[in-house]
Amino acid sequence: MKTPKLLLTLVLLITIQSFGQRRYLANRYFEDFAYVKSAELYKELIQDGDTTKRVLQRLADSYYFNSEMDKAEKWYQKLITNYKSYVEPEYLFKYAKTLKSNGKYKESDDAMKAFKKLQPDDTRYENLELTPNYVNVYSDTVYQKKRKKLLMYIM
Repeated sequence: MKTPKLLLTLVLLITIQSFGQRRYLANRYFEDFAYVKSAELYKELIQDGDTTKRVLQRLADSYYFNSEMDKAEKWYQKLITNYKSYVEPEYLFKYAKTLKSNGKYKESDDAMKAFKKLQPDDTRYENLELTPNYVNVYSDTVYQKKRKKLLMYIM
């Protein structure tokens, strides 16, 4: 009877130690700006059941800092869904930026409005208030510049 309990305890301790080492290694890679490696390890941690706020933040940030906005969006969304009351405003801002990068302008604006409620003095929201139709303004500006260059080239 003692042998199975001892064996089970040993397996459990090895599993816990391995889990802790992966988290430590993922954190080290993240702190050293090795975001590709940290993303791999954080994703493994999540697959093994670790969906803590810190792991979700770090995985989303790893993708964000590597400009993998589709993946960052997925993990920021899970972070905000799972920890809505405890998420720092900065993560709402990053989520809004990933949505905008992925062409989801309405959702991005909604996330920025939620950010503004939590950070009323933050100036990063001002551009949205000043130019609510920024997508059209930007598109028109880019179009006009391209048209001007084309006309100059033709003449």
